Amino acid sequence: MQNKLFFSVIVLFFIGVAVPEANSALSNVILQPDDGKDAYIQGSDQSDYQAQYNNYGDEPTLVSSKSANPNGGLIEFNLSDQSSDIQSASLSVYLVSNANDTTTIGVYQILESWDEGTVTWANQPEVNPVAVDLNILSGDDGNNFITFDITSLVKSWLNSDEINYGVYIGFFDDSGTPQIPNAHIYSSDFNNSSDAYLYDPKLDIVINSSQVPVPGAGFLLAGGLFFLIAYQRKTDPR
Repeated sequence: MQNKLFFSVIVLFFIGVAVPEANSALSNVILQPDDGKDAYIQGSDQSDYQAQYNNYGDEPTLVSSKSANPNGGLIEFNLSDQSSDIQSASLSVYLVSNANDTTTIGVYQILESWDEGTVTWANQPEVNPVAVDLNILSGDDGNNFITFDITSLVKSWLNSDEINYGVYIGFFDDSGTPQIPNAHIYSSDFNNSSDAYLYDPKLDIVINSSQVPVPGAGFLLAGGLFFLIAYQRKTDPR
C-alpha cells in the first residue's frame, strides 16, 4: 500500500511542477502631461483674425466654450518608461462647465509632432478626425472629471505600431471639420489655487504585473501524501 502511495506522490509531484498555477496582479500608473505639455489652439473669424496665429501653450484651458470659433486642446504624455503589457488606459480631463445642455467631446489621435511653445491653429499638427472615443455630456456633467477610453491607442504606441504624438481634445463633425466644443476644460496650466494640480489632465494605465508561478494543486497534494506516508511509517514501523 505504501509503495502505491509513494508512486502517487511521485506522479503528483511532477504534475505540480510541470503545471504551476499563475498568480497575476494589476498595478496602476497615473501620468500627467510631461512638463505640462498641453496647449490650447483656436481658429479665427473676421472679428478676431489674429487668433489662429497666436500660441496659447500656457493657457489654463484646453477647450473653451467662451470662444466663438472652433478650438481644441493638444496633450502629450511621456510613455518612454512604461510597460507594453497593459490592460487598459483612460484619459481624464476636468470639465468646468457646458455651454449647452448636450455637448459631444472627443479624443483624436495626433499624427505629427508639435511644440507647446509654438503650436497655433494655423500650424497645428495633422489629426485623425475619426474619434478614439467620444463623450456625450449633459448639463449636469460640469465640475467633474470626464473620462475617455484610449486603450487601443496607447497599446499601439507602446507596441511601436504608432508614434506617440499625443491626442487632440475637441470635436470633428462627420465631414472631418473641427467644431466649437461648447465645453470648458482645464489644462495643466490652470493654477489659480494651491490645489490646482488636482485638476490636471491624467492618463491612468492599468498594467499587467509579472506572472508569479505558484505551486499547482498536484504539487500541494503530493506534499500532503508525502507527510501522510511519513506519519504512517512513524506510527506503524512495519
